[in-house]
Amino acid sequence: TYSRLSSRWGGGTTSGHTTQVNWPGDAASAEFMTTAASYENCLLVQHEVQHYPEVTEEQIANFQLFQYPDISSSYSCNLILGDGGLNQEVAELKLKTLNASYGSEQQFHCWILLFRNQPKGAGELQEALWQGGNRQELVVAIGVDQSDRTTWVHPFSFTPNQELLGAIDDQIKIESKLDLVETVEFLQELLPGNWQPRNTSEPNFLKVALPWWGHLIVALIVVVVGVLSLTWAVSNDITSEPVRYRRR
Repeated sequence: TYSRLSSRWGGGTTSGHTTQVNWPGDAASAEFMTTAASYENCLLVQHEVQHYPEVTEEQIANFQLFQYPDISSSYSCNLILGDGGLNQEVAELKLKTLNASYGSEQQFHCWILLFRNQPKGAGELQEALWQGGNRQELVVAIGVDQSDRTTWVHPFSFTPNQELLGAIDDQIKIESKLDLVETVEFLQELLPGNWQPRNTSEPNFLKVALPWWGHLIVALIVVVVGVLSLTWAVSNDITSEPVRYRRR
């Protein structure tokens, strides 16, 4: 690995038993690495958030849905999944540079998923399969036809700044020629400074929404307690008039 990086980065220097090679700072010679981490996803405690339909193996095959790439052996994976036609490699490098530049600092990770000749429902199923994505992720699902024309777009993320999703929807024009480089360059302008990861420990996300029968039980309890309290208030012997004592 050192020999490979040394040849790419212009050689290294040796001091004692240490040999060091420095990255020159250009994106073209950058070495990208993807790592995995775990966290407790409190977002899924919220009933409305976790209410995704179950995705079957048949749907995964029929709609060509994506699983998260395996990075256990190489610590490297593509960020643009699917067939994006021309300029995909250039766009891939730009997206990796965006994630590497802002990912650690702003807790940000972007994917672009391409669905060839699939209906928009594929994007919705992809969101269900990934359960809305991880807390720091922005996923842009794009449908394209056999002529590389955009047929639909479906971005999803848990970010509190949902206006970003609307901006992406407006930017990617339906029935226009797919241009991944232009799309990534737009993301490079849009996301830094505007991206907000979801705080999974927010108190409002720890509230579990009651189902309809829960609301009914609460209403019945309130009515029963109210009737009992009113009955007791009317039938008890307590009075507000002062008590008079007779002296003998």
